[in-house]
Amino acid sequence: MSRALGQGFLRKWLALAILLGAFLTPGRATAVPGSHGDPDDTYWPVDIKTLTHADSSQFVTFTLESYDNFTFDHVPLVCWDMEFEQQNDVASVVVFEKDGVLKGHVLNSNSCDRGDEPDDKISDVTISKQGKTLTVSVHIAALSRAGLGNGTYYLYRVIVYEPWAFGGCCDVTDEAPDSGNEQIQHTLDGSANSSVFAAPFERSCSVTSNRFPIYNLAVASADPSSGSAQLEVFAHSGASWANGRAGMFARYVAPFKTTVRVTAVFRVSGDEEVVALDTDYTPFSQAEVNNALELEVVSADPMSPIRQIDETSIRRIDTSFFLDAETYDGKVIELWNDFSVDPATVPHLEICASLFTGAAVVVTGEAHAKWDLTIDEIRVELL
Repeated sequence: MSRALGQGFLRKWLALAILLGAFLTPGRATAVPGSHGDPDDTYWPVDIKTLTHADSSQFVTFTLESYDNFTFDHVPLVCWDMEFEQQNDVASVVVFEKDGVLKGHVLNSNSCDRGDEPDDKISDVTISKQGKTLTVSVHIAALSRAGLGNGTYYLYRVIVYEPWAFGGCCDVTDEAPDSGNEQIQHTLDGSANSSVFAAPFERSCSVTSNRFPIYNLAVASADPSSGSAQLEVFAHSGASWANGRAGMFARYVAPFKTTVRVTAVFRVSGDEEVVALDTDYTPFSQAEVNNALELEVVSADPMSPIRQIDETSIRRIDTSFFLDAETYDGKVIELWNDFSVDPATVPHLEICASLFTGAAVVVTGEAHAKWDLTIDEIRVELL
């Protein structure tokens, strides 16, 4: 064999060896499309036919469709085994049947533990099953806590384990994708955010008070669809006052036990005046207008200690945060505060972001204030 021929033969064998090594050596997982079909390849009741996923601003939804109808006593455990490449971390979403009830949780590991309260549990999940289809809804914040962080995608594969009645628990009866070196990639939609959520306005949280209807006027109106409100108070004549409140109400349901920061973003524009004081009554003559932005967060559980009215600015320097038309007219102001929540004891938080205005007159005179309030957003951040 000539030298040139021998070198060519060697190069071909080296190329073939490298190519085979790429297929035979375990390495980086291959991501397959978001909707994954799997062959009819097992005689067990849950034979994966299709896997899909979707996400909204707060939830990721997984769907498993089987070739055959099944009841969940056929399946002790279905596990979505996840890998967060961007954070080099793993997690799992586990669904199982116990005492005739479907249960599920997010784990901070890929252990696929079916225990009721495993040590690495982060949160519960919402489960539904109809015929051949199993649907699991997971709060994105739980995935963030599990390892997603602020990542934009993750990889997963689904594993189904055999029923307890056949040979104990738990041998694998089906998995998808079939190749252990393949995973499904889910790239989150741009609207999904792992830790910050907008709490949509539900209604007005306006309250008005007229202590002396003949002389005083407090009018509050609000449009929850636009996050805007108007508030006007007018106090007149001796020893009288009026106050009112206008704002927006939102509700937030905590996904698991954690600490949240509630922030309200306000814009205000207004006018206020005090007129016609009778100085003959000095030092008893007094007329004033006080305005304050308030962020009030109340637990849905009346026995809960969570209740906070925060009148501080975003810098949290002042103990009180009173508005005056010259300083704050048209400017953006943020109020925020932190709360510990536990879904087991606090079903949801009720949030009222509002403007309070009070006008008071002692002896004689007039005090008047009129404000337009816009609340750009009420947001909740998981800390």
